[in-house]
Amino acid sequence: MAGGKDALLKSQEGSEDDTEAAEAALSEIQVREVDTVVGISASGRTPFVLSSIKYGNKSGCRTIGIVNNLGTPIEQEASHCIVLDTGPEVIQGSTRMKAGTAQKLTLNAMSTTIAIKMGRVYDNMMSFMGVTFNKKLTERAVSYLINEFKVPREVAEQTLQDCNYRLWEAIDKLKTLTTG
Repeated sequence: MAGGKDALLKSQEGSEDDTEAAEAALSEIQVREVDTVVGISASGRTPFVLSSIKYGNKSGCRTIGIVNNLGTPIEQEASHCIVLDTGPEVIQGSTRMKAGTAQKLTLNAMSTTIAIKMGRVYDNMMSFMGVTFNKKLTERAVSYLINEFKVPREVAEQTLQDCNYRLWEAIDKLKTLTTG
């Protein structure tokens, strides 16, 4: 992300133009052929994002651009590009409205698909999560185990505890116990 972790809390004006920082960030995490670089830019020409895509290409990665305009440099450079043609914003310069919302929905669809393909979902439950020290998630996991495997609350709670609160392991254990 342009501006790094600091940009999560405070605007880092100018960082989106820093092409060297993009390359340095990807070099630091040692991007390789097995990785995918995803660059997001409403304009489709943000220098930091374009530089990231180019670096990913040089590294042999898959590259995906997510842009909101047709015929942009990122669309041309990325090995795959998703063009979200959202048109002009209601308030010019406020890309968090239509463009940002469309990008977020696209990222949600991508991450959900990846989670399913990686086996992080069982039935319709996000299963690859630890639920220690969070009452809401623990209760959600216990309820899910009760409903999915038709076991008493005590069995669900004990199984989750026995599996160190790793829901995916509790599911595997109850699958084995209930299906023989």
